[in-house]
Amino acid sequence: MSIMYWPTKRPSEELDYTLDWDMVIGSSSILSSSWILPDTTSLISTNEYFDSNETTIWLYGGDPSESPYLITNIIVTNLDQTYSQDVYLPIYYVLANVCDVTGVIMSPTGEPSFQTECFFSNIPDQTFVNISESSVSIETDTNGYFSTPLIIGASYRVYIPDLGLMAAFTVPDTTSANVFELINP
Repeated sequence: MSIMYWPTKRPSEELDYTLDWDMVIGSSSILSSSWILPDTTSLISTNEYFDSNETTIWLYGGDPSESPYLITNIIVTNLDQTYSQDVYLPIYYVLANVCDVTGVIMSPTGEPSFQTECFFSNIPDQTFVNISESSVSIETDTNGYFSTPLIIGASYRVYIPDLGLMAAFTVPDTTSANVFELINP
């Protein structure tokens, strides 16, 4: 298998990461799984799990200055075959003056809305004279989720064309906030 990259995580998050071994092992099944993490105290495995064709590890922490981490999963199958997969895990640099503005977009049928574009534009004011008019464009993931760090105390416009939504809000002094709660308090 080729080297893979997992999505970037924040140091404060505990996330699970899964490898699907179906294409590699075929009709065989996994009998054992072990993970090799870098020699660091900042990235911690909090749990591990495997079944007949998938392996999962839960990771907490991480230091952006040590990122990306190289993580290796080694499996042994019921046919006594050994396979390994290397995965890189990047860690976000967390800025103290930003809030992670998030949201989930669902289709009218209740399904996650995948690759829906969301635009965030800064509205300059006297307090943030060093911030120029700028835009951030992001897309939702397969679960309809989006996330972007925005400057605490700054005002932004959000525009989501698929929803016909355009609204203004001020970023609160918290680590994260749901954009739909900010525009509909």
